[in-house]
Amino acid sequence: FWDELDKFSIVPDRKIYDCLFSSVDDLLLKRKLIVKGSLEKIKFKGELSKLKIQIDYEEFRLLTEEEKEEARKKIFLSLEDYNMALWKAKKPETAARIMKEIDESGLEKNLDTYSNYVGFLEDEISIRDMMNEIQTKGMMPTLAFYNSLMKFAVDESSVLKIFEEMMQLGIAPDTNSYNYLISANWNKNKIIEIADKIRESGLSLNNDTYLLLLKSARNESELINIRADMKRDGIIGNYLHYSVMIDLVRDENLALEIMAEIETKGVKVSVYFYNKYFNIARNELKAKQVFRNMKSKRVVPNFGIFHCLIDLTSDLDSIKVYLREMKIYDVKPSIFVFNKMFDLVESLDDAFDILDLIIRENLIINLRAIGQIFKLAKSETKALETFELLRKKGIEITIEIYNFLLKYVRNEFTIQKIIREMKVNGMPPTIYTYNCIIENKTYIESLGWKTVMEEDGIEADAITYTNIM
Repeated sequence: FWDELDKFSIVPDRKIYDCLFSSVDDLLLKRKLIVKGSLEKIKFKGELSKLKIQIDYEEFRLLTEEEKEEARKKIFLSLEDYNMALWKAKKPETAARIMKEIDESGLEKNLDTYSNYVGFLEDEISIRDMMNEIQTKGMMPTLAFYNSLMKFAVDESSVLKIFEEMMQLGIAPDTNSYNYLISANWNKNKIIEIADKIRESGLSLNNDTYLLLLKSARNESELINIRADMKRDGIIGNYLHYSVMIDLVRDENLALEIMAEIETKGVKVSVYFYNKYFNIARNELKAKQVFRNMKSKRVVPNFGIFHCLIDLTSDLDSIKVYLREMKIYDVKPSIFVFNKMFDLVESLDDAFDILDLIIRENLIINLRAIGQIFKLAKSETKALETFELLRKKGIEITIEIYNFLLKYVRNEFTIQKIIREMKVNGMPPTIYTYNCIIENKTYIESLGWKTVMEEDGIEADAITYTNIM
C-alpha cells in the first residue's frame, strides 16, 4: 500500500495514517510511521498522539542487525527524510539524535546532511573538523559551513578572513554572510557599504540585517530612515526590532506609533515599551490616556511609570490618586513622589500630612521636604511651632533644620537661645547659620550679627555682605 502511494506521488493525510495504525501491531513499525508522519507535518490526535509520546526512541537500538534490516523493509526512512528532519530541527539535541539515527540506520551521509547539521555545532574547531571529514569523502564545504564559521569568529578580521576564503572557493555569499560582516563591524559608514553591497549582489536585506542596522543606529533620525527602508523592502519586523526602535525614540508620538504597530501583529505590548514611552512623554493628558489604555490591557504599571506620570502632573490631587494606585499594584513610592507633593502643597497642614505619609513609608526625609515645610510656615511663630512639631514626630534635628528655623526667627533672645542649644547638641553655628540669621535682618542688626560671627572665629563671605546690603 505504501509503495502504491509512493508510485503515484500521493502524500498520505492523517486519515491514512489512522488506518495504517489500526492494522499494525508492531511497535517499531508504529514508531516509523510516527516519524514519517511528523516529517509530513501530520498532527496526530487522540491515542496516536499519546502513542507518539510513549514510544521508546531507544528501542530501535536494542534490535539485532537482522531485525533492524527487517524493520527498514517494513517502512524505510530515506536519507532525504532524515535530511529534511535535520533541516526542520530547532534544537541541537534534536539534530544530534537525528545524526545518531542516521549512523545506526547504516545510511551514508551526503553533503546535504552535513550542511543541515553544521549550524548546530557549537564552536569553530568542531566545524573545521567536519569540513575535514567531508573533504576526505570527496565533498567540498558549502555556504552553510562558512556562515557557521563566521558566526563564531571573534572579530572583524577573523570574519573577513573566512569570507575571503569562501569567495576564493567560488562560493557566493548570501544575505546571512553579509550579516556576519555587519555584526563584526560597528563602523557606521562600513555598515552602510555592506548593506549596499547586499542590494548590489541581487540579494535582499532580511530581518537579521535590519536588526543589525537598527542596533547600529545612533539617533531617532537614523531610526526613521531605517524604518522607511524596512517598509519599502516589505520587512515586517518582530519584537526584537521594536525593542531596539523604542530605545532610540525621543518623540512620544513615534513611540505610540511603534507600540500600535506591535499590537497589529497580535503581540502584547510589554511594560518595557510603556516605560520607554513615559520616560519621553511631555503631554500630561495624552500620558494619562495611555496609562488608562495600558491598565485596560492588563499591563501592570511599575515604579518607573508612576514616577514619570507624577513628574508630568501639576495637580496635587492627581498625585494622591496615583499614590492610591501604587498601593493597589504594590509599588512603593520613593521620596521623589513626596518632594513633588511638597512643591505643589499650599498649606502647612497639608505639608504635615505629606510628612506623615513619608514617616509611614519609612522613607528618609530629605532637606528639600523640610525646607518646603518651613517656607510654608512664613512667620516666626509658625516656624517655632513647626520646629517643635518636627521634634515630636521623631525627626532628627540636624544643623540644617536649625538653619531653616533661624531664617524665620527675628527675636534676638530666641536666636541666642537656639544658638546655645545648637552648641550644647554639638552643632556649633557655621557661616551658613549666620547667613540665615542675617538674611532677614535690618542693616544695623546685620552688622551686629556679623560682629558676633567674627567673634566666633567665622569670616564673612560674599553671601554675608549681600545679605547685609
